[in-house]
Amino acid sequence: METEQTTLQIHTPAGKVLRQALATLLIALLLLEGGLRLAVTSGWMPDPGPGTTNADLNIKMPMLDALAQREGGVDCIFLGSSMTNDDVDPEVFASRYGELSGTTVTCFNFAVATLTGEIAGGLSQILAERYHPDLLVYGTSARDYSKELGARALKDDGWFRYQLGEWNLTGWLKEYSMLYRTYLKILSDFNPANREYAISVRQNTSPYGHFVVHVNVISLEGQNTIHEETLLKKDFAGLKRLVSLDGAGVSVVVMEIPVHEAFLPEYVNEKSEDYYRLFFDPATEILTKAGIPFIHTLTGTRFTAPDEEWADLKHLNNKGSARFSAWLADEIWQLEQAGVITWGED
Repeated sequence: METEQTTLQIHTPAGKVLRQALATLLIALLLLEGGLRLAVTSGWMPDPGPGTTNADLNIKMPMLDALAQREGGVDCIFLGSSMTNDDVDPEVFASRYGELSGTTVTCFNFAVATLTGEIAGGLSQILAERYHPDLLVYGTSARDYSKELGARALKDDGWFRYQLGEWNLTGWLKEYSMLYRTYLKILSDFNPANREYAISVRQNTSPYGHFVVHVNVISLEGQNTIHEETLLKKDFAGLKRLVSLDGAGVSVVVMEIPVHEAFLPEYVNEKSEDYYRLFFDPATEILTKAGIPFIHTLTGTRFTAPDEEWADLKHLNNKGSARFSAWLADEIWQLEQAGVITWGED
């Protein structure tokens, strides 16, 4: 007689295994998130930044956060393209303004390479809402209204759109998940197309956001003359958006970023008059209607610097930026003395 043998078998439902795996994964992600947050807040690792498509913004946002926390806030923010990035040294500006006013102010240069008027309009709103500066100074020039430059890609970035009120998962994660932001930073750092520029920004940017340049190459070659019949309406619309912030807890000043006198005749369509017709005059009209002061550098009370203080014909080097930043503090002080703006009194 044969005896039937049975083997004990335990069947675990596939759904239960999946739930256990997901729970384990979630716990691991939460532990990583918490560990990274602790590492950043304790200073064991640098803040990876918001992980946008723009290296300048990713690096400068944590720097501005650290400055605002260290100083209890920030009084003034400078915004613009690489021309503002190179030209304005917030430490020199604050020092000179302190000499004139007897007031201590904390300033930061949040200029972003290839920034256009369109993106400046949105970025100024983000900065005003996050940091509440007393003064926002926008440095602008004809190239900000001319073509599809790199920083314009920010208009499609999830973080940028999220900050402007358009909810999206990517933007939410970039704002609130240290793990996701760290992941994006690792991807960016290992991308050869980004690595060299990001290293340069980190190495040459001061704690106050100024990109310090030491070179001196005075040449018309490679200066990217603008060839356009009209400049872009969406960038002038961005300028209008930026100046609309004035009075909502912040004073707005716009300054004309200088170029070397040898470049002005070549800048727009190889005609000095086109610089004024296509850029300066329309910008002046917008600012006049909004009651916003427009600091001129190429006409009237011109800013001048010797050749050795220019990095190239559109950007000042460290010597020129020191001269320009002190000059700008004088101009801002004069506006305050005239009652045009009020800031820094606290």
